[in-house]
Amino acid sequence: MAKYLIRNNRKNRIVSIRGRILASTQSSVDNKPGEMWLSEEIYSKKSVQRLLELKRIVLVRVDGEPSAPPAAAAPPAPKPAPEPEPVVEASPEPEPEPAPEPEPEPEEVEEDAQEEEEEEPEPEEAAQVYTESELSALTLPYIRPIASKAGIDTSGMRKADIIQAILDSQES
Repeated sequence: MAKYLIRNNRKNRIVSIRGRILASTQSSVDNKPGEMWLSEEIYSKKSVQRLLELKRIVLVRVDGEPSAPPAAAAPPAPKPAPEPEPVVEASPEPEPEPAPEPEPEPEEVEEDAQEEEEEEPEPEEAAQVYTESELSALTLPYIRPIASKAGIDTSGMRKADIIQAILDSQES
């Protein structure tokens, strides 16, 4: 059974293997990187092999005969080249361009109509009646427009005062 001596290959960072910390060159007192002997079983673990692949640790020495070649020593099998797909030349049919949609102009008319409605409220429209619980459930950004429609100036008012003013304006 073989033993493997590994060394931390990182200059500024420690490496932890199986709960042991291998010091980096700059973090150790004697400016030597941390070293550790690993058994063949631990050396063949995926985490150790991954550190070797990333060159965070390096193999310094092997003592004894390995029973099986280490996983890092075996070169990966080459992947088979993918077969090229047959090229089919087809003439793409041009898609008809969609007709541009005309921009609706009634929006401007609606804005004019809204301005007229604000200036002269029509008696046919019934204003929505809110309850205190409905208004209390709303936040101020939703309550302020309701108050402004009721003709209430909300500047400097608290939420409870705005709600009370809305309720008072609905009663009258």
